[in-house]
Amino acid sequence: MSKDVDISDSQLDDLASRAKLVVSDDYRDDFKNSLSLIIELFDEMSKVRVCEFKSFDSHVVAYNNLRNDESLPSPSKSKISDSCQHYSSDSGYFEVPKVLEGDS
Repeated sequence: MSKDVDISDSQLDDLASRAKLVVSDDYRDDFKNSLSLIIELFDEMSKVRVCEFKSFDSHVVAYNNLRNDESLPSPSKSKISDSCQHYSSDSGYFEVPKVLEGDS
């Protein structure tokens, strides 16, 4: 990394209080060094040039060319029950077997 970033004690205290962290005196220097490396990494990453916009599809659809949103009647409960083995016509819900073991 190109430049050293020094984190002061007051900056560390402010950051720790905002993050609801308690940094003991034994780890303060190590924590400040780690934060400095993270800041330097983000600084290097900000220098990477990235294309802001990539066109994956040149097909543009005008609003007028979209289909009309039409309300269709729902299938009957018996039709759903015939086509879906986990549908319970008594409750009106899809009841699936337990996947995970345990008391949940």
